[in-house]
Formats: sequence, C-alpha cells, structure tokens
Amino acid sequence: MFDNSSNFEIIDLCSLLLDCDALLLGSFGALKKRFMINCSVIDCSDWENCLVVDPHGLYKYLGNTFTNFKLLKLGFNASINPFTFKSDDAYSDVKFIVDIFRLSFHLSEDSARLLQFAITNLIGKGNFNPTIKDIILEVESQGNFPGSRFTVHRLIRFLDLMLMGRVGSSFNSYYGFSNLDSGLFVVDISHLPVEFRVFSSLLILHRFSKIFDLLLIEDVDLLAPALVRALREEYAISFERSMIFYDLIKSRNSGITLLSCENPVSLSSRIRSILDISFSPLPSCMEYFDSIMRLFTVDINDLKFLKFLDNERFFLCFINGDIKVVNYSLKPEFKGEFDVVDELGISKPVSPSILEKLFGSKADLAHNILSFLSQGTVERDLVIGYITSVLGIDSQEAKKILTILLVYGLVFESMHRDGRYYVRLSPMGASVLEDYSRVKGG
Repeated sequence: MFDNSSNFEIIDLCSLLLDCDALLLGSFGALKKRFMINCSVIDCSDWENCLVVDPHGLYKYLGNTFTNFKLLKLGFNASINPFTFKSDDAYSDVKFIVDIFRLSFHLSEDSARLLQFAITNLIGKGNFNPTIKDIILEVESQGNFPGSRFTVHRLIRFLDLMLMGRVGSSFNSYYGFSNLDSGLFVVDISHLPVEFRVFSSLLILHRFSKIFDLLLIEDVDLLAPALVRALREEYAISFERSMIFYDLIKSRNSGITLLSCENPVSLSSRIRSILDISFSPLPSCMEYFDSIMRLFTVDINDLKFLKFLDNERFFLCFINGDIKVVNYSLKPEFKGEFDVVDELGISKPVSPSILEKLFGSKADLAHNILSFLSQGTVERDLVIGYITSVLGIDSQEAKKILTILLVYGLVFESMHRDGRYYVRLSPMGASVLEDYSRVKGG
C-alpha cells in the first residue's frame, strides 16, 4: 500500500493511550472527521466514566456504539445553576464564577464587581444557593443609586436571559447531573447562543472535570483562542480566558483530557504547547497540512506516501515532534433518533415587583414597613421602634431603610405642631404596596 522503507509507521492507538496515567490530547480537522478520531480515542481508552461537552449536537451518535450512554441536553433534561456555592470556601468560588461570567459575556470590570458584590452580599446573609432572580434583585437594588445605573445594564441583560426560554431552563436549577460514577455522558449545548456555550463549557469543566476518567471538550478554540488579529479589549479577554482554561485542565491530575477543534492555529499557543499527543485526519489540502506540520513536527520527511493511504481507515498522530499513522478502531454510524424528554419545559419570564427591584432581598422588610404605615400616620420614633422590635432590625439599619423609603417617595415625613416628626404612606407607596401583593399573590 505504501513504501514500508519510509520513516512512518502505523502504531496501535490502544497501546499508546494505555501507557500513561494522565494524558492531554488534541484532535483537529473537519467536524465529522475529528468526531471519528474522537470515537476511536474513546474506544481505545480505559475509563469508567466519560463526559463529552457537545456544542454541535453530533455526539449523540455515540449512542450507536457505546453502551451505558446518556444524553443530557441543557434546558430539556439537564440544568446547572452556576450560583450554587459550598459553605467551606464560597468566596473563592464566587470569584471564579464571576470571572468566567465576565469573560464569557465580555462584561466590564465594574459590572463584574457589581455581580460579585451582589453574590457575596447574599452569601453573607446565609444564602449559599441564590436563584438568578435573587441575584438580579440584589444587583438592581445597587444599580438604583447614582453611578451604578450605566454599569448594570449589560449585566442585567444576560442575567435576564438566564431567566427565560431554554437558556433559563439550562441554568435555573441543578438537574440531571446525578449518578455520574459510570457511563458515557454527552452534554448537548448546541442550541444555546454562543456566549452561553462558552459559559456552560467552562462551568461544566469547573464543576465536573475531576470526577471523570475521560473528558472531551469540543470547540476548544472558543474557550482558549489564539491571540491574533484581536482588538485590545478582545486580546485581554482572550488571554484571561485562556489562562483560566489552562488552570482548569492542568488541575486534572489523572485520566485523559481530549481537546478538539477545527484548526490548531486558532487555539491558544499556551494550550497547544502542553498537548502530549495530537491527532488529525489525512490531509485534504496543503494549506491545512502545512500549518499542522509546522505546529507539531520538527522534521519534514517525504510525505508522498500519504496520498496512497485510505482516509476512511487511517488518521495521523503527532507525538514528540514525529508524525505517525493510526488505524481507526471503529467506524461510527451517523443515524438514528436520539430525542430527549423535555422534563424542564421553557422558563417563562416573571416580572419582579417594584419593591423587589428597589430593595432586592430586603423587599419583604420594606413591604412590612409600608403595610404598617398603611394604617395611618405614625410618629417617626414609633416607626423606628416597630422596625427594631417587631422586625428585628438594629436602629442604624432601620433609619437607613426609612431614609431610602423617603428618597424613593414611598413615604412622606412632616413635622406637626407638637414639634415631632410623623411618617405616612404616600400615594406612590400605596401603589407599590398593591403591586407587591399582586406579584406575590397576596
């Protein structure tokens, strides 16, 4: 078939992958070709559990080949709340989640700081599992003050999207990610907008990377892009995202990590440099082949024999600066229906009340104060006494809340003939009180 006197040799993929306890692999080429390569890698690897993050909706066809296969589709039969924290080291986790949120959605440092402040404020109140709505209300309560309004808009836009539609169903709970000890799990994120595909890939890698023997991440060049032809802001974001991704994959001390994308040129050089082995289909054009040879080999040999190889049987392996030929261990079938049951449904947006927008997590407290004032005009000191004794708030915080109610025009304050200050509910306050009761169904 080809000249055996050449420097190229056919190697056994299974022996190659079983020689090491921990391997970082790369696979490149057109989608279907690298899918075939990745199938062979999965087939020849020793694993108890395997996780595939699939932004193309193609890896469902692994179900034709592998047993104990489970397809998880975010927003349909799986969901992952990014804002769930463990009490032992919650604040470190908050920083990381805020970082990947900022880098996925290209948020400013001011927006990231506001998000971090909102989450840590909720955690400080004992809420280690805040809903996205909780966070939005906390962010909006800060954004109502001068200097924060322009910062909050882009942040709120993405948080709002995480409350509605399939995006909302994908991130509003923790569902479907149980019993992960054995089997092949494919997480389909192909239906999500690109920013949310990036975010969910980094989030899944952060949450689950250390519990799987084999981890396959597709479109890795979106997570760690090469720093070329970028504007200054994009360059900084790409660099930071690549560093975070680098730390995540380096934290895996065992098992196989397989990073896959179309062209290695578009992948961060920092990531390329730590790949133990890289795979590629047989070349279909010289431009692609020249680029991959420059990246992964140190000596160009006579390549004429490659054109005689069957691209349905063989693919290329780059290891230690050399190029070798590998057999496909199986031929996957692109057929069959793999529909998932829509267990979650589409999330419908729920408009928060005005009080929730203004006071966030303190909306109930503000509601109780306004309800108390709805009974009639009350002396200011008695209002403070009610807040401290009945609602259990210290006097300084009570005065601060009452001042905020005055600033927003929800209550009026006036001095009577006896020289004392009295507080009463304003017409706007009455309207806000009615709106809160309507939203809450009270």
